[in-house]
Amino acid sequence: MSYDLTLRTARGTILSPIAGRELLDAFRRETGLDGPCEITAFELEPSALDANCVEAGFESGEFSRGEFTSFCNERDLRPDLDKEHFSVAAQQFLAARDGQELMSIALPPAKLVQAVRDAYRLVVDFARRHDLVLDDPQIGQNIDTQNPGEFPPMWKSAPTTLPPKRRWFSW
Repeated sequence: MSYDLTLRTARGTILSPIAGRELLDAFRRETGLDGPCEITAFELEPSALDANCVEAGFESGEFSRGEFTSFCNERDLRPDLDKEHFSVAAQQFLAARDGQELMSIALPPAKLVQAVRDAYRLVVDFARRHDLVLDDPQIGQNIDTQNPGEFPPMWKSAPTTLPPKRRWFSW
């Protein structure tokens, strides 16, 4: 089981697909983590996933249709025209609220303590240099890239020894 981190833009920032791909290329080039870590790039084009996320937000009460409509009216977006326009509006709405998700990084296995420490430091440094937000889904919060700690907040190394065998007796 890996420890996952997510890189995203600051609230209100949307990168073009070209700029997003350039940033992903820069991540791979600057960190060299494309082997020790599993890197998953997120879709940067508006898509049905954005629309589904907004619909799920309506259903869960995370935000209201009124908030979405006000946002769209302020920006001259027309989500009511068709699915494509709804997806564009949904992407912009989500990015304004939370930033645009760019990639997920699965850190090396916990038993490779030094590799985890090194990978985490490289991800944090990259996020800081590129003004990105580093999100830790395990705790549901952003990592403070100025004071990130040596390891991700909920990370625990794999045990180095096996627990003692328990012997159960039945009387």
